[in-house]
Amino acid sequence: MRDLTRRAGARIVPAWPPRWTGSFHPRAALAGDAVLASVTPANNTDLRLTIKFDTIEYSGILKWDRPPALDAVESLLKANLGREIGAIGYLDIVA
Repeated sequence: MRDLTRRAGARIVPAWPPRWTGSFHPRAALAGDAVLASVTPANNTDLRLTIKFDTIEYSGILKWDRPPALDAVESLLKANLGREIGAIGYLDIVA
């Protein structure tokens, strides 16, 4: 997952982890111990992710340049619901 990238203007930037939005707990933005709560298609190219840290939910849009395919990333993330975001970042996507 940490190998996913996207073009941002002239630069290539990491796509994982997404930027999370919500009412932030001071450690949530940096903590890898938030857990993945849900994964849904945001459109034909992106995924909407929800994480939970303590009792607060945060959401983010995962955008990356292909490959891998949307279905492969979505399947991997859905298979790892409930796992910590930090651990998910080290998973390999199998196309």
